[in-house]
Amino acid sequence: MPDSEDVPPILTPRENAFQFSRLLGVILMLAGAALAVIVFNQKSTSASRNFAEPYALILGLAVGPGLVFFVCAFFLNRNWVAITGLVFASLYHLIALYSFIAWLMMLIADHDFKPMSLLPVIILGTLCIALIKLMVLYSRCTRVPRDPLFYQRGFEPLPVVPLTPSDASQADISLGDRLIPQIPPPPAADNQGK
Repeated sequence: MPDSEDVPPILTPRENAFQFSRLLGVILMLAGAALAVIVFNQKSTSASRNFAEPYALILGLAVGPGLVFFVCAFFLNRNWVAITGLVFASLYHLIALYSFIAWLMMLIADHDFKPMSLLPVIILGTLCIALIKLMVLYSRCTRVPRDPLFYQRGFEPLPVVPLTPSDASQADISLGDRLIPQIPPPPAADNQGK
């Protein structure tokens, strides 16, 4: 049996989602930066007039979602951030799945098969799988604990106990089943000793 030092610690779903969301965010931002450099090198050599269109696509489809996932990773202790990340990941998954199917259909319809044409299909397929994993992790972060104490919200009402004049003269005041002792006044200070 391995020592307890050799066994890695078991991570909570929130810690798993934090690590995976942060990793996916960094990968998407780096991929977007790499695509921007590639597009910049291709556009600088060609005489194209529409120079900002590829950059808007790169920002919208790689850098923007990467930044959202990266920011969501650091605020996962709030439940609404996990829900927002889940919604955003599912919308981004629909876009990636649509792109994956479109590239796959173009690859099937293409009669001149080139090995480099498989690269976008592999990247988009991997992105779809990673987004499914991220959605599962986000959904595990939003689960409500099963502890019955979690469902008790607010203050418990105290029973109303009317005070009668005989009860008010006693040394302790009774509140339901609890007794609150009255604090005796402090002894008078002796000024003659000075």
